[in-house]
Amino acid sequence: MEDQKTSSTEQGGERKTIRFILTAFAILGMLVILLAAKSVLANSAVGKSVNEANYSGSSKLTLNVDIPCPGHASRIIYEVEKLDGINDVKFRLPSLFDVYYNPDNVSQKDILALDIFKEFRAKVQ
Repeated sequence: MEDQKTSSTEQGGERKTIRFILTAFAILGMLVILLAAKSVLANSAVGKSVNEANYSGSSKLTLNVDIPCPGHASRIIYEVEKLDGINDVKFRLPSLFDVYYNPDNVSQKDILALDIFKEFRAKVQ
């Protein structure tokens, strides 16, 4: 009878260990998702008020880019910001990009000619 108690106690301990490991992985997975969402939102105008006074002398171009998901926003922002004359790029869900640029240094045509827009089609809003 003592062997049965020991055996059931061991099974209970194993179940608790498995439950603990599964819970830890679930929490870790949620943290990864939250960090990914934070990085996308950090580069976006979602939940923020864009103070256009900061861009005085800039022109604004709003692009609707055919991206498969908001996770691609950082890639678009990175490529556009490489151009000389780009002051800022803000992402708005679901697929809008506000590009603030200096028209003396770069044109709308230059922006739309970027290789990234061969892969992800962009339309001027």
